[in-house]
Formats: sequence, C-alpha cells, structure tokens
Amino acid sequence: METIGVGAVTGLYGVSKISNAILIDSVEVFNNIKRGIEKIISEREGITGFRAIAGRQSDVDLIVVQIPPYPQAVAEAVSELYMFGVRNVIMISRGYRLSKKVPISSVLVANGAIGRDTLSKRISGEGLPLLASQRMASGFKNLVEIRFSDFKWIYGFTVSVPSPRIRWIAGELKDLLGKRGVYAVDSMTATLYALQYEFQKLEALSLLTLSRAYTHPVTSIMPSFDELASLREKEVRLESVLYMAAVELFKQLERRSL
Repeated sequence: METIGVGAVTGLYGVSKISNAILIDSVEVFNNIKRGIEKIISEREGITGFRAIAGRQSDVDLIVVQIPPYPQAVAEAVSELYMFGVRNVIMISRGYRLSKKVPISSVLVANGAIGRDTLSKRISGEGLPLLASQRMASGFKNLVEIRFSDFKWIYGFTVSVPSPRIRWIAGELKDLLGKRGVYAVDSMTATLYALQYEFQKLEALSLLTLSRAYTHPVTSIMPSFDELASLREKEVRLESVLYMAAVELFKQLERRSL
C-alpha cells in the first residue's frame, strides 16, 4: 500500500501516483536533468547527499533521485520510493572496467550482479541470483539497438563491492578477473537487484558507464585537473543520454501495460 507523508531520506511528499524512478549518482547529471525537465511537480533536498525531483518528461511521470554511490544509499532511497508507490527503478551510475576487452566509454547493461558488498546478501539471503528485471532488460536492449545504435552497449555482469575506490577491496576481486561475462565493478547494482526479493512488485535495471578502468586498486589521484575534467565530461555526457533512454523505456512499458 502506498504511503502519503514526508520521506525522511528524499524529502519528497505526496508523490504516490508516480510509478517510475531514476537513481543518479552524479551531481552534474542531476543538475542537467533539473534544467531540462519539462515540468517539476516537487523538488526536495533530503538527508546529506540526497536530492529529488518529481516531474514529467516526454509524457512520463517520474521521480529522479541523486544518491551517494554506496550500497546503503540505494537501499534507503528505493525502500522509501517503494512506499511512495514507485515500482520501476532504473539506476544510472559509474562503474569501472574489470575486463581489458571492454572498450573505453562503453555502457554496461547489467543483466546481473555478483554481490560482494555485504548488504545485498542480507537483503536477499545467501545463494539467490541477483538479476535485472527481464522485462526491463529486454525492453531496453530492443530500444537502444534501434534508437541509440552509435553507443557501445555491453550486456553482462558487474561485481558489487562496498567501494571500488579503496585498496582493501582488491582481494575480493582476484577470482573474478578475466571471468567470462563479468565486465565491471561497481558499488550499487547488487543491492538494487537484491531489493526485488524484498519488494515483490519492484522491477529494476542498472546501467553503468565504464569510462574508468579498475587497476588493483583504483587510484584516487588523477594526473591533472584537465584530465579529471575531461573524464567527468565524458561520464556526464553518457549518463545524460542514458537518462533520455530510460525515460523512453518507461514510456514504452506504460504503452504495453495499457
């Protein structure tokens, strides 16, 4: 049953008629969406690191939430959104290329996740597959192969860890290096997919931009401001396109349900 009230995490209020949500891990992308969205119904700042907009884009009612890039942030945001009536969630975030075969600036459509983040297994339990909604994954694949054929789309698995940016995580990934079908490492997809066991009407899909490489461990130092700015610009450009693709997928899914 949907809940009317104030969200302690997102700050949103009374948005229970909206069933679609997009999670964003980038301040720049969220700001771009805010500037370009056709109609804003509600705009709120939640707890530290969370901002949310309820609005309308291309005839689709949706909620866009900026979240910090950590597993617990996904669980907090999605749990609250589900109580508000959200049933379809697409997450657009940044991952790291785990395989040398993955081209730079590819996008991983995460068919599934390997949970090494401690939180996902607490949600779903041990041994259960953490998979994308098949309805959303297949719909997205059909959409982008027609409408966004210029992009480098990869379909496979990501490994989710507490954070790929700290050196103590490297040991968790040794057995997965070079494994067929495992292309990326991130911090949020496994938790998102595990929540589908907790909330039975939830359908979820994770899209990862792969502009960065995982280098055992990821370095926190960039050679220059210019290189960092260039990398961020690429990621923002990719994530902004993914936002429009996500909106188009929501529109198609709504047409099919009529």
